Formats: sequence, C-alpha cells, structure tokens
Amino acid sequence: MEYKWIYQSVNGWYGETVNGDQVKLKLVPKGRKTEHLKDSTGNVVGKRCSKCGKMTLATAEYFRADNRAHAGLQQKCKNCHARWDEVNLVGRSIKGGPVRTQRPKAVRIYNDEGLCTFKVCPCCGEGKEREEYAKHSRNPDGLQTYCKKCQAENAKKEKPEAI
Repeated sequence: MEYKWIYQSVNGWYGETVNGDQVKLKLVPKGRKTEHLKDSTGNVVGKRCSKCGKMTLATAEYFRADNRAHAGLQQKCKNCHARWDEVNLVGRSIKGGPVRTQRPKAVRIYNDEGLCTFKVCPCCGEGKEREEYAKHSRNPDGLQTYCKKCQAENAKKEKPEAI
C-alpha cells in the first residue's frame, strides 16, 4: 500500500493512502534513537530521523538507501545528510567547531604495470622517486605517505629528549 503522507493526532499516528483512505499506524521503537511507524500488514510506513527527530515517510524521497539498515533506509534523513556533507566539505565540525586541518593528498604517477614510480610528498612538497619512500603494504600505492627524510624529521620531533 502506498502512502501520500503521515500525521500525528491526539489518538496516535495515521497515514493517508493514495486512494484517500486513512489508516491507523503503530509506533514501534527500534533502537536507541529511531522509531518506525508500521501499518496493519507490518510494512514500515514512517521513520524518525536520528538527527533532527522529524518523522517522515519511509521512502527513498526522504531517506538514503542502505540495504543493511532496518526498512532498507539510513537513520538520517536526506536533509540532515546534506547539511552534514556540506559542513564536512569545508572541514568544519558539525557543531560549529574549529576548522580541521585537511592533509593534502599526494600526487602520484604510475607505470604501465600499476606500480607507483613517482610521488609528491605532502610534507615537503617535493616530487621523489619510489626509492625515497619506505614501503607500506596497507597503502594503495605500497608506499609510506611521507618520504624517508620527512619521516625521520617527524620522528625526531615526536621523540622526547633524554635528560
């Protein structure tokens, strides 16, 4: 059954179908912050956003898809996600805190076999050959983020001096 909209009255939650019928919905708490509205057949009709707390229709129009989540929709509504994405894009905290420093990504050049042969170190800004970087198997290019020289300088800064 498809619903046009949902609303709350003194007696509880109701939904209006496309046909114009009014159906009483059951409020089901699901987890710590989220609540769902289910109709008599057990289908999820409404969903409460975990950030703004607004109850809206549980459709792809209002929530992003997530096949791992309950009803196949994420906990945050699209408006809250858009606000979150906008704030993260400029590097600010969602709560209005200071700007986070964004580490620039290194520029890489790959050969025909897909091996990184040249990389620009984000610390010193110099382009260096593969041999001037230590190996790091977890990184996609197989190299440390910083060159050996910058890594040594950073290690000296972090190491406390002996008295």
